[in-house]
Amino acid sequence: TKPDAENDTDFGEVSVSASSVDHTFTIQNDGPGTLTISSISIAGLHAADFTVTRQPAESVPAGDVTAFTITFDPAATGVREAEVSIACNDADENPYTFAILGTGLTHLQAWRLLHFGTTASTGIAANGFDADKDGITNLVEFAFGLHPRRAGGNLPQPVTTAGSITYTFPQPALVSGITYRVEWSTSLAAGDWTAIPDTGTAARPTQG
Repeated sequence: TKPDAENDTDFGEVSVSASSVDHTFTIQNDGPGTLTISSISIAGLHAADFTVTRQPAESVPAGDVTAFTITFDPAATGVREAEVSIACNDADENPYTFAILGTGLTHLQAWRLLHFGTTASTGIAANGFDADKDGITNLVEFAFGLHPRRAGGNLPQPVTTAGSITYTFPQPALVSGITYRVEWSTSLAAGDWTAIPDTGTAARPTQG
């Protein structure tokens, strides 16, 4: 059976290396005797992304239930798939197996999903769109840990000391895949910008 969000076998979309999600599954003993559960294992292409973090009871009396929990913590982006196998003394279904999956998101995709309800860089959620009309595009808002739907927030400000201009800022948590660069220009014209390396050894620009 294909994994489905309605029965919790689809774990949904989770940011890679930044968060995880737990789903709890119930085992019901509808037989006349005691159900003995030997083990629960996870196999398949991305088995390492899924972990049984709560074990069920080993013995389940007739008519009773037990539960176990699986945690999904994606190691990479995209669809992650595995199969759960429950070894037991059921005469017809031993082992009992079912498929599970989840989707790993980049930090930027997770950020878009949080603020715009989509992972796609389109429409109001596009990287170059200024959703809150504050003059800062969505991608820059992400890069500096700002809120894309709330105008305001401060970009790093330069500090002048002994004739030198310094930009210093910590990279916000849960921001990855971004390259920060400072450029200077004497004319502010397109194509007339020079990158300044973060070593501070670049020649000082002069006014032309």
